[in-house]
Amino acid sequence: MKYLLAVLLLSLTPFASAGTELNAPTPQQYEQYAYGVSAEGSTLAVINGYSANSGVIYVYQPEAKRWNTATLVAQLAASNGAIFSSVAVYGNVIVAGAAGQNNAQGVVYGFIEPQGGWQNATQSFVLTASDGAANDNFGTSVAFSKETMVVGAIYHNAGAGAAYVFTEPTNGWASGTQTAELSPSNGGVGLGSSVAVNGVFVVAGTEGSGGGGAAAYVYQENPGGWQNSTEQAQLSYQEDEGCSVGRAVAIVSSTIVVGTDCRYTVPGRALLYERQGNAWSSTSTPTAVLTYKASEAGGQIFSLALTNNFLLVGDPNAGVGQHYEGGVFVYPAPKGGWQNAVNATPFEEIKGGSGDKNSEFGFSVAAESTGAEFIGAPGFKIDGEVNAGAVFIKSY
Repeated sequence: MKYLLAVLLLSLTPFASAGTELNAPTPQQYEQYAYGVSAEGSTLAVINGYSANSGVIYVYQPEAKRWNTATLVAQLAASNGAIFSSVAVYGNVIVAGAAGQNNAQGVVYGFIEPQGGWQNATQSFVLTASDGAANDNFGTSVAFSKETMVVGAIYHNAGAGAAYVFTEPTNGWASGTQTAELSPSNGGVGLGSSVAVNGVFVVAGTEGSGGGGAAAYVYQENPGGWQNSTEQAQLSYQEDEGCSVGRAVAIVSSTIVVGTDCRYTVPGRALLYERQGNAWSSTSTPTAVLTYKASEAGGQIFSLALTNNFLLVGDPNAGVGQHYEGGVFVYPAPKGGWQNAVNATPFEEIKGGSGDKNSEFGFSVAAESTGAEFIGAPGFKIDGEVNAGAVFIKSY
């Protein structure tokens, strides 16, 4: 019999009492600091949002290898001041998508850590789509793992969307265009609203359409390397509550998690799918459906962070009594791994310490298997400055 067992000792006290709060060096109204977060190893990257005057990537590292104290070590920016829409970090490289303002095509900016460590800088390289066009929103989403980078462009090809794969050149990352373009076999789904990559698999979410539209499109690398292709499988969900799917996706090993957007009608749910064998097959039945309590009626999963040990689900509109301060829901992996997951409610609910209405706590999340959790709240109010934004770090 499958069962869910907590593998982490999680505190049930309010998040702020146990967490570290990070802010921009000078919090400003509508800066939307923490619009996106990404963490890997000893590096945390935080971007501000669309309301900012110019884009900034704030780079943090832990003191004494513990995230209970974090130090801002660098601020990165595009040479043209582009505003970022997504961010990902892996090893000594940080990439940030700029989906394009003023009808621009969209660009991904790459930053490589210097020998002496991170320091203030502009980009080291840029990535673009060879067939890109104005309003494609290339850079809406970005994911990065080892030598593979994936970039979403949700409005490419008349709204079909695309996920572009870039592989690291022999001599290291440099400016260029994609290795392969991944497309949906059925057009018009807005592919690339979210992307994730793990090993030879890429998963791309869609903007979704109510009533059980495709939740996620899965692609597998060809034996000789990535090539232009349509999906290997579609992971969908059959329900009748008007939820759309695919705003957020995550993948680890043989597990994919997809978030739903139920827009206050019912509590949101995270759909967990488990791969059987060496390839993905289309299915409309998740291995498990992870829900949270009915009183948290936001129902909009904007962010996911999946590790071998736990899953974070971010709903920035969760709240009680029209006070949508947001929330993050923690699901520990079952004993034996995610393949043993069953339908479940969260082991813990995390909220922002101030309880600010519209703080958007959980708009972005990131996590490390070691137990570090990073939660973005771009609507957080600081000293009266609305939408200044904050990142909260909790480490177990």
